[in-house]
Amino acid sequence: MKPLSGLFTVMLFIIVCTATTEARKVKLQLKPPQSPETVVTPDMIEVTADSAASAPYSLTMISFSGYDKEAPANVESFFITNNTDRTLKSLTLTIRYRTLDGRSLHSRNVTLSLDIEPGATARADIKSWDLQHTFYYHRGNRPRKKATPYEVAFHVDSFTLAL
Repeated sequence: MKPLSGLFTVMLFIIVCTATTEARKVKLQLKPPQSPETVVTPDMIEVTADSAASAPYSLTMISFSGYDKEAPANVESFFITNNTDRTLKSLTLTIRYRTLDGRSLHSRNVTLSLDIEPGATARADIKSWDLQHTFYYHRGNRPRKKATPYEVAFHVDSFTLAL
């Protein structure tokens, strides 16, 4: 009878330990980071595609260059040039990612708080869309591991200028 009671005790111990570990599992629900909201104050001009009040400014007065993102990177970098006569305070843009044959991979809206003087260029760093590290910018360094090249296009949705 003793060997059976010892076996029973061991089995009971295993069941209790398994139940205890299962009860400790916690499911986390992570929320994506929120983009900063742009607050337009009376000392600013907001320029949008349909804003007649923003003349003589247009969305084409903001330009982009020097985009870079290697496959293992967590950050994308690019340069923003302010071609206006006022300080650029914020920018909302759409970034589109496509394969080299034109297939859409991803698209996202980004809002940046900035302070770029008239005629100046500044670098912007944003969190990468490629969380799995399986894509690389086609004009950048080709990775050693297998990765898919892509191209990127920027579209300015709106921006604000200091008066």
